[in-house]
Amino acid sequence: MEDGGESSHLNIHRAEEPTSRLFPASTVRLLHKARQEHGFSVAGFHQCPMLDNAVFDGMVYLHPLQATIAERNPTERQFVDLIDENARRVERWIMGRFASVDPQDVRRLSCYTAAEGAVPFLNLTNHRLLKWIEPANYFADVFPNLAPEMSLIPGPRRKYKIAYLLMVHEESGFRHLKLLVDLLDDGEAIILIHVDHRSDALYRKIDDWIRWKETTTLTPEGGADADADADNDDASPVNGQNRFRAKQRRVGNVFLARYRYSNIWGHISLVYTQLAGFWELQDLADWDYVINLSNYDWPLRRNAAIHRVLSQEKYAGKVWIEYWADTQDLAERFFRPHMGDKKHTATFHPPDLGLIAWPFPNWKAYKHHQWMILTPECIGFLRRSRAALNLLAFMDHTFIPDESFFATALINMPEWRNRIINDKKRYLRFDGSDAAHPSWLGWNDRHLFPPGEKEPSYFFARKLNALGDYFGEDKLLAWIRVNHLDMETSSTDCTIEQAPFRPECLRMLLASSPHPAEVIVVPVNRAMLPLVANLRCSLRNVRGGAAHIVHWSLDAETHDALTAQGYTSLYMQAMKDENASARAPSPHRLLRHSPELTRLSHHKPSLIRKILTAGYDVWFLDADTVVLQDFRSKAVAVPEMDVAVGMGEATAWSLSVGQTPVSAALPAAQVPRIATGIMFFRQGVRTDRFLDAMQRYMKEDPALDDEDAVARVLAEKAAI
Repeated sequence: MEDGGESSHLNIHRAEEPTSRLFPASTVRLLHKARQEHGFSVAGFHQCPMLDNAVFDGMVYLHPLQATIAERNPTERQFVDLIDENARRVERWIMGRFASVDPQDVRRLSCYTAAEGAVPFLNLTNHRLLKWIEPANYFADVFPNLAPEMSLIPGPRRKYKIAYLLMVHEESGFRHLKLLVDLLDDGEAIILIHVDHRSDALYRKIDDWIRWKETTTLTPEGGADADADADNDDASPVNGQNRFRAKQRRVGNVFLARYRYSNIWGHISLVYTQLAGFWELQDLADWDYVINLSNYDWPLRRNAAIHRVLSQEKYAGKVWIEYWADTQDLAERFFRPHMGDKKHTATFHPPDLGLIAWPFPNWKAYKHHQWMILTPECIGFLRRSRAALNLLAFMDHTFIPDESFFATALINMPEWRNRIINDKKRYLRFDGSDAAHPSWLGWNDRHLFPPGEKEPSYFFARKLNALGDYFGEDKLLAWIRVNHLDMETSSTDCTIEQAPFRPECLRMLLASSPHPAEVIVVPVNRAMLPLVANLRCSLRNVRGGAAHIVHWSLDAETHDALTAQGYTSLYMQAMKDENASARAPSPHRLLRHSPELTRLSHHKPSLIRKILTAGYDVWFLDADTVVLQDFRSKAVAVPEMDVAVGMGEATAWSLSVGQTPVSAALPAAQVPRIATGIMFFRQGVRTDRFLDAMQRYMKEDPALDDEDAVARVLAEKAAI
């Protein structure tokens, strides 16, 4: 309510006569005691032993009793039998109508709904009957390792920087798995591989390979070609073709998960697999962070580099989950009970089953990507938190719970709410808004995870087939090794891909300019290539010609085409910007004031600043510019001028039109039309302030293009 208005709720602080109270003091004491003691636990279930020692609400009205439980006060045996019988009734009904459903899923769902009570197809109560499950009983047949176990690694307890949980199921992916594990297994990480319960042949292959790794040195006895055998499926003791020197077996860093699940997309089994795997890793050894992977996540950084970023003080004690609210989709996923089929190939919702209500009125539900980075503290919390495991019991029968359980459990806990970084540190691309799975990556995607960042945006790229040959995967892997994996150990080598993100590489790229203090920047996409060719031709009127042009490529194809022809090109599609779209630029001409051109113009100040910081003054020319005479000397001759922009309606631009020092602002009414297609920026503090002001206005108004932003800067003296 606004100040001065009447309150629409009870003001409990208002002084009133004692006789006006709603309840007498004796009743208040009884209600308070009842609220504290109305929960009760029972055991001895036959149909539903998972409910043993669960806590129920004694104040709930139970229709078969025609009274609240407290009013009727049945015996423990009577209550347990009532829940068991209703669970049997639900189970018989489901199995009678849906013969292909997994019996274990049916049993768990029937017991949970009988305990909940207030579900339409059961209608046992009007309100939620179940208050808390007892995790050790409820998940006894799901999590053998809910309680901590002894490490299976002999000797002193080991300590690693990173722990990985790999979830695999395809035998055809075995060779790829070996490549990935060999890359991750550098002594800094412990790796646990979960093999789908249905993939016994794959499990045996991986088991044999791990044993081979532990008993075989990488020093070959068989000659120079022995290295090739390490990547050969036949080069193992199992097939009798091992030409490597045997060694005394030592337990390595790679393990097979002891507890295996039959995973179904969209099913709770994926959450079971992750939690059991995280807990098994926690029992095996000490580590600082755990990262879950599939067989087709490819690293962009070494383990030590990943650990160095995560261990920064600003990230201390925090976890990484990219999450968001999506009420409509979550309602579809949460309120329609789902079960797996007997063959463990699909999950489905029987329409006749009706809905289940959200039982946590004070909680908000969230969606998140499956891929996370968690800490041992977080894993331990999920292992012992009654609230988190109570949520898991509800999500046993929801759709795609692996993309909602972790964020929902943690964000609703006060001790974790402010310790979640909304980022997954993994690049993945979905082609289309309705795509269920990410697309395969290839050579043309390399610009989407940029090299040379001081703090990498991504640790992994997904999905990448290192053995593929359809999307230029071999070229991409070589590029990743140079520009990502080995970049920290190769401090002097630079590539053109690193120039936009590594200042030293940008300086090396620009060092070839015939004018040591300045460069010309021209934005270009595929449609503009003929125009920029015309501009290069007209630059014959400028001393040095086109040799000092830096093309700002707006799409990957243009960048590749220009560099193939020997031209200097910078491509920064993935440059971080809060107001810019992640979509690739259009191949067509970008129209003035179009939304797409406006989004791209928000990158312009950042690009100009990068080149200024590298030690060069910047001329910015649009691709449709035609140069009639050498314009640079006039700007150099005015040392007090920091920024020059085109103004007015003149079609030919010169310094005599629109020459504006940063130190002198214009009244808003006197600012003529701005033409940012031709601009000059001199290195200096005042130019930095000018660019700061441009970016500030663009951030405040995402629809503002660079012309309007420049006009606002020129109109406000305080801004410059």
